[in-house]
Amino acid sequence: MLDANGVFSDAQIIVANATTVVSTNVVDLGALVDDRSTAKNQFGPENAKLWLVVTVGIKPTAGTALYLELQDCATADGTYKDVGVGVSANNAIPIATLTVGYPVLKIPLPPSLRRYLTILYTTTGNWTGSVGTINARLEWGTMADDIAPHRV
Repeated sequence: MLDANGVFSDAQIIVANATTVVSTNVVDLGALVDDRSTAKNQFGPENAKLWLVVTVGIKPTAGTALYLELQDCATADGTYKDVGVGVSANNAIPIATLTVGYPVLKIPLPPSLRRYLTILYTTTGNWTGSVGTINARLEWGTMADDIAPHRV
């Protein structure tokens, strides 16, 4: 589903076992507008005004770890490629250390992204029956320096 509001995942449940899951929505940077219908991408990544924020809604109850990668594409239904923003496999976050509500990732978008964005979540371990949820969205503006840790 295409999302013009900057929401990749809203309480998305990830129950796959040692595999990858694509975010519920594809974000269309070209369609993002503010409350006055002004295009937000004109103030976008090049000016560090668009931030990717990924949080835990409900702590997963199964599985070992989670990592994720932001991907972009020139067309909504094309082949998406990693853009180098995310949590790498080498730094996969153990689910035991996740804290509800705190950012797993909070980073400004890099410049020169293609129009369509999605997130690829990768799990390790057995996630069958997990009730955990992930939230991921774009936020606009300048983020504070007092960023809380993503884990305890």
